Amino acid sequence: MARYEVYGIGVESEVPLDADRLRPGRAVEVSVRLRGAGEVPERVPPGRLIARLGPDDRSGYAIVEDEQGYLYRFLGLADYRLSPGLDEVTVMVDRRWDGEWAAILLSGNVLGALVWLQGITILHASAVELDGRAIALVGGSGSGKTTLAALLCAHGARLVTDDALRFATTRSRVRCWTGPGPLRLRNVPAVLLDAGLRPTGVSADERTVIDTPRTRRRKLDLAAFVVPKLTREAEMIEVTQLGTHRGLLELIRFPRILGWEAAEPSRQFLVDLAAAVERVPVVELVVPWRLAIDADLAGELANAVSALADGTGSIAR
Repeated sequence: MARYEVYGIGVESEVPLDADRLRPGRAVEVSVRLRGAGEVPERVPPGRLIARLGPDDRSGYAIVEDEQGYLYRFLGLADYRLSPGLDEVTVMVDRRWDGEWAAILLSGNVLGALVWLQGITILHASAVELDGRAIALVGGSGSGKTTLAALLCAHGARLVTDDALRFATTRSRVRCWTGPGPLRLRNVPAVLLDAGLRPTGVSADERTVIDTPRTRRRKLDLAAFVVPKLTREAEMIEVTQLGTHRGLLELIRFPRILGWEAAEPSRQFLVDLAAAVERVPVVELVVPWRLAIDADLAGELANAVSALADGTGSIAR
């Protein structure tokens, strides 16, 4: 089994992950085992409901607590059994589906939920390193954060994590940890290919996998939370710093795991975000989203975000 460092925790896994390898001497805190293919029911399992998301009783996911620990079920797709101590995960993918789903769901969803249950906060965000600090691109599925991360990587940034970001606040700063990749895009702008970022394949969820440079750091200071607003109506990039209150209201819409029924994870998420926005600016980034994204737009975006990282940017208030 390979050993990785994901969100600052040591993971030993039979499921391959696109993540940093665990450094010698670091302890393994979570072990991931494969049960092989089986049949995953299209129903919520019995137990105390922890989280539930889906339009009906036969789709989406559910997390329940029972005598064996926790069961994170993607209805009809995959079961992830979490031990009571949250130190073991057993994976079974329904035989009707591609086994690659084991890694796709494990990286952000399952490990994100596991660390949340441990009291660690995870935000629905991608992040890149610029000038030695991290920029978090925060948003839900389809918001454009992964595409923006790829565009920034094409102009000198390095990937910190895709789709899930662990952060924590100290007295004077906010730190974040590297997470898994790779970047998976629904549509690949030609400018990425022109910049030398190449597709490496197509994932089981029918997205193009893009090879991007990764940060060499395991933990970074966070320079800004950036909430992208992609629109074809804007003519130029606009950067506006939100106040503490509005910034908090923006960020609380984007926990990595939605549909919590248990109160504690949501309470801790709010507490951690409130502390973070007191120390790190929350910025709204309006990006003119053209059908054909050109190098000029990508370069302007990189300059604007780089200015946030080094603190020299002009931010409208």
